[in-house]
Amino acid sequence: MLIGSLALGNLVAMEPFAGADRALCVREFYKNGNSATIARRNFSNVRGLRHLNDAPSIPLIRNWVKKFEETGSTLGKQKSGRPRSSRTEENVERTNQSVRDDPDLSIRKRASALHVHRSSLHRILHKDLKLHPYKIQLVQELKPQDAIQRLEFVNQAIERLQTFNILFSDEANFHLNGHVNKQNCRYWSAINPKCKHQKPLHSPKVTVWAAMSSRGIIGPYFFEDERGRALTVNSERYVRMLDEFLLPELQNFPGYNQRTWFQQDGATSQTSNRSLSRVGEIFPG
Repeated sequence: MLIGSLALGNLVAMEPFAGADRALCVREFYKNGNSATIARRNFSNVRGLRHLNDAPSIPLIRNWVKKFEETGSTLGKQKSGRPRSSRTEENVERTNQSVRDDPDLSIRKRASALHVHRSSLHRILHKDLKLHPYKIQLVQELKPQDAIQRLEFVNQAIERLQTFNILFSDEANFHLNGHVNKQNCRYWSAINPKCKHQKPLHSPKVTVWAAMSSRGIIGPYFFEDERGRALTVNSERYVRMLDEFLLPELQNFPGYNQRTWFQQDGATSQTSNRSLSRVGEIFPG
């Protein structure tokens, strides 16, 4: 209970919401039968928030209501020590409104427009408003003709997939010691647990190749030496796999015909040309 009280006290001390936000929550609380849940949801809708977690929490809204009923204000008690000169409630509210009006403005220009020091504005944005500077994404410009060309390409691709038998191929590494991709792992917690996953310097793994089409699958093929140890795929080993494994498998592949295309992923142009010419020599069209 004591830990919860301390956590709530810290949350109130660092709350990033301006006076207008608190007033909106208190007003919605009373308008909806003293429901902090509905007040939180309505606040998110009015402010246009994408995630409900960006809105004030239910305990925080109730804390504001309690302060309002006791003191007529949602502000906390006056703290001891030197008062803030720049990170005042007024400057926080002005900064909050400025960001809503023009989120693309730089800190330097915003500080000049608000007559606030850049370091103070930086602390307001990060500590008071809990904002982060996200970079824009650069994408290719699309012109009106592009939509027509995309539609034509899709129709041609569908027609070819129905007419031709395309073998899509690729290889992948499979780790044998519980190796994980950290991009796919998340640990949700109020504090950073600093989880670690130990792995050996040289993780044992196998490299597997396969090809698939709508008519069936060829493979898997394991890149290994005579002792069963995994090998790194290079041009020489890849071409040897085509000669010793793929071409014999194609002879018994029921889906092979004169309209079969073989797509090689990750192979160089020289390797692709060589392997495709060998397929044509063994299975002439």
